[in-house]
Amino acid sequence: MSETPLTPKEIRETLDVTDTTIRNYVKRFGKFLSPDATRRNRKRFSPTDVQILQIAKSYLDEGYTYDQTINLLETQSLEDILDVEIPSPQVEKSPPDETNAILPQEFYKQFEITLAAKDEHIADLRKEIAWLRLPWYKKLFRDPPE
Repeated sequence: MSETPLTPKEIRETLDVTDTTIRNYVKRFGKFLSPDATRRNRKRFSPTDVQILQIAKSYLDEGYTYDQTINLLETQSLEDILDVEIPSPQVEKSPPDETNAILPQEFYKQFEITLAAKDEHIADLRKEIAWLRLPWYKKLFRDPPE
């Protein structure tokens, strides 16, 4: 297969399916495809995308449902299926830092303080909205809320 990205029309001819089916495959199996294949306009499919769609189509042709096919693709290593190396996302895990650890009681205290501040802010906003709803002639003799 060539290394140039393929258009949806070329994918349709390769897989021998309709345009609607291609859109459905992209929608259902989008998390396995490249960003270029899942974008809204001017989709382009890499050779890896084509292989994934061919595998998904073969599972569907064997009688598996979409959910079963997704589960099969998730449980099987795509590297084994495709014979290509798929880079895994690198998530840096820092060692637990004792100084930044928040005990549950402290967390709830911070949460209560935040909620109390939000309640006060909401009360202030309600006062301001009430003042704004007053007719103009009543606003002449009342100061806006602070």
